[in-house]
Amino acid sequence: MSVGYKGDSVFSTPSADFTPVLKIKDNSSVVLRFTTPLSDFTGALVHYPKTHEGKTRMYVCLNQRGGTNDCPLCEMGDKQKPQVAAVVINREPESLDAEVAVFTFGKMVADQLRGLEEDYDSSVDNYDVKISTKGSMLTKKYTAITMAKYTYPMSEKDIELASSISLDNFYTLKTRQQILDEVNGVQADIGSLPF
Repeated sequence: MSVGYKGDSVFSTPSADFTPVLKIKDNSSVVLRFTTPLSDFTGALVHYPKTHEGKTRMYVCLNQRGGTNDCPLCEMGDKQKPQVAAVVINREPESLDAEVAVFTFGKMVADQLRGLEEDYDSSVDNYDVKISTKGSMLTKKYTAITMAKYTYPMSEKDIELASSISLDNFYTLKTRQQILDEVNGVQADIGSLPF
């Protein structure tokens, strides 16, 4: 994974498909434009176990849509968590290495975005949203607020950027054996790693 740090965010590129993934650093914020309505975001149940190297990796739970119902991480007691992915346009180009990226988030942010859609009677792709973080690790809290008074429509460039990333294969399933090999330290094919 290539990772670059700039400003308040972390921009990472998974080695398999070079899709930029946005992670907001602790105690910081970023202004984003979601490129689709909340109803069009994609999601999955995921696990974040530590590997034998002590690194945390994301794995799509095998006990869900299209899975084999024999998830080794569930069997190990690792709790699955809902995660949502959306394509976003970075409104602060100086803070990231990418103008467009995939932003992954959990139920807390999804609920706040749903609240914004209800409050403004408009889809989140119609205005910029500031996502802020407070705390770190297990105590990290996210806040999503609209930047409605600063909003401008998506430009042709925005639309072109948004179409450059597809979420069709973002949450790919690994086999039971691949997950076990990676978590337990058996040499895995680097090209098959999720990040």
